[in-house]
Amino acid sequence: MSSVKILITGCFGLYGFELCNLLKKHYDIIGTYHQTFNECDFKTINVDITNFNLVKQIIYNEKPNIIIHTAAISNPVKADAGIPKIAYKTNVLATEELAKYANEINSRLIYISTDLVYAGYRGSFLIESSKLIPVSLYAETKLMAEEKVKEFSNNFTILRNSLMFGLYNNINNNFFNIMYHNLKSSKQVTLFNDQFRTPLSFNEASNLFLKLIELIKQDDKILKNQIANFGGQERVSRTDLGYLLCDLLNFDKNLIKPISINDLPNLPIVKDVSMNIDKITKFGIKPKSVKEMLEIEIEKIK
Repeated sequence: MSSVKILITGCFGLYGFELCNLLKKHYDIIGTYHQTFNECDFKTINVDITNFNLVKQIIYNEKPNIIIHTAAISNPVKADAGIPKIAYKTNVLATEELAKYANEINSRLIYISTDLVYAGYRGSFLIESSKLIPVSLYAETKLMAEEKVKEFSNNFTILRNSLMFGLYNNINNNFFNIMYHNLKSSKQVTLFNDQFRTPLSFNEASNLFLKLIELIKQDDKILKNQIANFGGQERVSRTDLGYLLCDLLNFDKNLIKPISINDLPNLPIVKDVSMNIDKITKFGIKPKSVKEMLEIEIEKIK
């Protein structure tokens, strides 16, 4: 086992669980979780990330070399519909405290932000310095947390993650998995045809993460104290994803009902947050195509 110890918050979220299950093969992994628990073969600690004293104690006791912070109120609709104080405490204040603790033990903090911090009307394939206008409470708290990381850590990397997807045999809250199960059952699905992003599967994102950590091990200066877009190569809508899934699985495309994001009045309007990923690809961190990622997801659930 590698001498590198990695602590991953939110280890039983879809992203966190994929990360843990891949990285445990190469590193000493510790996962923290709060409410959801899954059977696993890596070390886990049950903690509410807003219990700052307990989080501090865990960080000081474990002394991880790298902290990957995925835990958050991450569903934009739920965050906006919830209590703002809770979203702020969970997404912003907890990140601030984590940045402080990581800094005190000189641990690299890799903070998972979102493509939704960008202005969604300024064009396609946005670079890291593009205009930032978060239009939801969720995106606003993620951007505020970015600022906390920059203020309180001297050893950080901020990754602005794209829309993420995965296929699972059980139905969960991942939009793509719900779509898959509905199409498989010959049920109609409604998908946006006018919101564009550069999606990654959870599996592919984890593979790219492994490459990033290996690079950081070799050269600590890589992406140190920097922000990087972390997404796929292709600008697509959810309708595009749905049609491609139908092509690969011979599902009925007529079950897909394309709609405009404007058709849902209570949803924050974000038209295009597709991201330019040149910053990470120059290090050899190059994602597979959407089709290739989908083929892997389909094989995974067979």
